[in-house]
Amino acid sequence: MDYGVHDPVRYKPSRQEALAQGRRGLRDIYRWLPANRATSVLEIGCGAGNLLAALAEAGYSKVAGIDSAADLIDHAQQVVGVNACEGSWLPYVQSTEITYGSIIALDVIEHLAPETVESTLRATRNRLRSDGSLILRLPNARCPFVLPTFYGDLTHRLLIAPDLLEHLLRNAGFAGDIVFSETRPGTLWKRLIFTFIHRVFVKPLFSILYFHFYQQFPRVITRNIYCCAYASNVE
Repeated sequence: MDYGVHDPVRYKPSRQEALAQGRRGLRDIYRWLPANRATSVLEIGCGAGNLLAALAEAGYSKVAGIDSAADLIDHAQQVVGVNACEGSWLPYVQSTEITYGSIIALDVIEHLAPETVESTLRATRNRLRSDGSLILRLPNARCPFVLPTFYGDLTHRLLIAPDLLEHLLRNAGFAGDIVFSETRPGTLWKRLIFTFIHRVFVKPLFSILYFHFYQQFPRVITRNIYCCAYASNVE
């Protein structure tokens, strides 16, 4: 899929558009990033470099990204002005010798072949510091309205429920806390409306229905979710 044609503002942005989009994305994951801004941070599937630009603006001095799309990498380097190179997730983390404080993969894991997920997560864990974190965003198999998101991209290959993802992360060696979080709209007024409707009406009703079928309450029900997995719990 040619993402630049599909959504040029998102995938082929100007420097200012990239920063604006990156700041919105950074706001959702900032709490999981290393406190030390001199720590190395890697983004898998960085696209045109929106988040990389926002991370650099926020003071992270050792930020790099990889993406398998050569045209997006060229745009990231030439227009957005970030440190990015062409590469794929598993080969890169297997070959690099850098140890990262955070590895970020937003909207990437659903593109992996199912048989490569465990080896990819294990190799990623091996490239993290003991206090490092892996930050993911992915479609939520627990959401009843996820299918339009999942089947909106022909390159999506995997739909993972939070419980399965947690199991895969544990098997890959992530011994620290694993935290799930729901996504919200980017703009302030949409966030306010969404939060009210979601907390007052949608989540209570869905939780009751979910409990009826599974005898437990769901943690996250939005169509996309965040997951932060810590390599270990360092005191």
